[in-house]
Amino acid sequence: MKIKIGKLFISLALVLSLMLTACGKSDSDKKDKQDLKVAVQADAVSLDPNVFNDDYSDLAMRQVYETLLAKDEDGNIYNLLAESVDEKDDGKNYVIKIRQGVKFHSGKELTVDDVIWNLNRVIENTKSSNTYKNIIKDSIKKIDDQSLELSLEKPQGSFMELLTNPYLSIISKDSAQSLDLASQEDGTGPFKLKNWEPKNEMVFERFDDYWSDKPQFKELVFRVIPEATNRMVELESGGVDMAFNIAPNDISKLEENPDLQIFRKGNYAVHFLQFNMAKAPFNNPLAREAVANALDLKEIVDSVYMGVGNVATSPISPRAKYSIADKIQARQRNVEKAKELLKAAGIKEGTEIKLFVNDNQQRQDVATIVQAQLKDVGLDVKVEKFEWGAYMDILKTKQEDMYIMSWSPSVVDPDSYLYSPFHSDKAGQGPNFGMYSNKEVDKLIEEGISTVAPAKREEIYKKAQEIILKDMPRVDIWYGEQVYGASKAINNFKMLPEYAQVFKAVTFGE
Repeated sequence: MKIKIGKLFISLALVLSLMLTACGKSDSDKKDKQDLKVAVQADAVSLDPNVFNDDYSDLAMRQVYETLLAKDEDGNIYNLLAESVDEKDDGKNYVIKIRQGVKFHSGKELTVDDVIWNLNRVIENTKSSNTYKNIIKDSIKKIDDQSLELSLEKPQGSFMELLTNPYLSIISKDSAQSLDLASQEDGTGPFKLKNWEPKNEMVFERFDDYWSDKPQFKELVFRVIPEATNRMVELESGGVDMAFNIAPNDISKLEENPDLQIFRKGNYAVHFLQFNMAKAPFNNPLAREAVANALDLKEIVDSVYMGVGNVATSPISPRAKYSIADKIQARQRNVEKAKELLKAAGIKEGTEIKLFVNDNQQRQDVATIVQAQLKDVGLDVKVEKFEWGAYMDILKTKQEDMYIMSWSPSVVDPDSYLYSPFHSDKAGQGPNFGMYSNKEVDKLIEEGISTVAPAKREEIYKKAQEIILKDMPRVDIWYGEQVYGASKAINNFKMLPEYAQVFKAVTFGE
């Protein structure tokens, strides 16, 4: 057999040349990449800042809207749309100076009138947080074309934090009159909404008239992939550049893959099993106490979260002020006591309990363990699973006996941990679909929001937590930790200690 050396040499040289060219092109492509694809667990429900109550809507809104103040990855507050916020009269009044030269996506320029309109909308909107209604009661006054003054009913300990809340995202007042704010936007953010296919994909494009440093890439894409396994597969295959909510059993894959990187940070979320207190059997406190005793929280956290996060003991995360979590010992399982309590409550063995859960794999795994543990005390738990949007809708109907959810407040203040989940005004909404109501707790929450002295606030919130734990409208299970996976090509991602992230600073490298 004759080998044609010349042709073989030329062929090998050509292949090598093509390989080197491909490698060079690949590295260049990474640097010049014009889209960032992120796999998320669920879709946004609404883009209206005044009515959202879920992390996925918050994530979408933070790309298109901005607030007066914001927080960095370490929780430090900085000026965003506000050039300055000056306190007067010992916290009774605040003068806010608006940043100049900021444009909305429609091309209109941000004015003081836009900010005043948004503040009034939050206060007047019955669907928005009552936090603002309770403190901004006296007046909102325009000083000049760049400044306004807010007069509070009384000094408020977390006012600066409140100005970072996505509820106060600034919308163009003129555009708001003609837009369906649930699905359309006119904000000042670094991206503007290009296309939204509900439950599938949300596409944002770079806003080239953005007032600050513009993103390096042109498009930001959120791909809705409910299953954690599938998000990981897409990340490994290069179908996405980043994946949210990596399953604990996939962490080792991330750590071992030279092409991927991992981002981890303890967050402010509290994950819980909530009781529907509007109907039997869990309108009976003995039944709620029985379930709490039947559960082995350590087994749940160890089995499902595999060393990520911690067992929860209080409704306020230990990462927030005035939490009593570190002072409370985690509840130990007591099957015999659970059976005695069920008997005292008149609940027969074999009683069927409906447990609702959304399409989050970890929550489904929690539900499976809860089902098994409650079977040990004679309860027949039927687990029903829903896509996120349908989940939010079905919980409004109060058909469930229990449901699994989490609460991660946008404002890291005790009021934000307690108001929406436990105040009577919010019964039947968001994290309080379980209809919890206690007038003493209401009074403490209202007192806490209007108190400035730290020692007094700590006393108020300690008492509120103790009452809530005694009433047991829910069983707190887990204090969360965020785990995200990403391509090694991603640089300058500043991970915030909450679900909603901001991507404007992300760049691509080799």
